[in-house]
Amino acid sequence: MSYLFFVDESGHDHRNCPYEVRGGVVLHASSFWRFIQDFAILEESCFGAQLSDFGVEIKGSRLLEKKRFRHAAQGDVLDDLARRKHALSFLNRGKSGTQPTEIEFRAYGQACLEMARGVFRLLKTHGATIFASVIPRSTRRPDTHNASEFLRKDQVFLFERYFNLAYGRGRQGCLSSIKRTNRLTGISFVRSNGTSREPTQGGSVRDRSCLFRCSWTLSSRVPFRRRTSAFTSRTGASEE
Repeated sequence: MSYLFFVDESGHDHRNCPYEVRGGVVLHASSFWRFIQDFAILEESCFGAQLSDFGVEIKGSRLLEKKRFRHAAQGDVLDDLARRKHALSFLNRGKSGTQPTEIEFRAYGQACLEMARGVFRLLKTHGATIFASVIPRSTRRPDTHNASEFLRKDQVFLFERYFNLAYGRGRQGCLSSIKRTNRLTGISFVRSNGTSREPTQGGSVRDRSCLFRCSWTLSSRVPFRRRTSAFTSRTGASEE
C-alpha cells in the first residue's frame, strides 16, 4: 500500500497572497476512501447540502474570508439544525439571486468556519501529513536553460520530504495533481532531483539516487472527480 500525495498550488496569480505556495496532503491509501466519505458527511453536517450542487468549490480562501468571520460573529452561535437550515437557505438564495437575511449570512459564516475546523479534525483522525513549500511572490526565475527545464529548489525540497516520509515507512508513493495540465510529471520529478539522463553502469551516486527516488514514487493525476464525495454520500457506493 502507498502514501498518496495530493498537490495543489496557491498565490501564483500574484494578486492577494504575498507568497507562492505549493503543497498538499499525504494520506495512506487505506484511509483514502474513508476520508472521502467522512469529508462528504462533514460537508452535509455543516451546510445541509453538497456545495458542488450550488457551483461552489470548497477552498480555504473562501471558507476563511474576512467577511465569514464578521458574519459568523453577528449573533449567537446557532445550533446544528438551525445552522444547516439557514445555511442551505443562503445557498438557495444565491441560486435565485435574492438577498439573504441576517441570520442566513450568520449561519453560512458559522458553517464555513465549522467546515474549516472539521477538515483539520479529519486530517488528524486519518493520520494525514501536510507538506508545503513557500517562497515570496517577488522571486523571479533566472533566464537560463536549466531554470526553464528543472523544478525550483523549493519544489525539490517538497518532493524530497515526501519521499523521505514514504521510504522511511517502507511504503511507495503516488504523487497526484488535481490540475489537467501540470508539470509535476514523471520526467519533471526526475529533473527535480538533478538529472534527466540515464546513468551508466558506473553512474554517479547522484544519478543513481535520483532514479531510485523516482522509482519509489508514481506521478499521476488525481484519480477521482470533484463530485465523488457527493455521489458516495448519497448512494452509499463502495470502493471498487
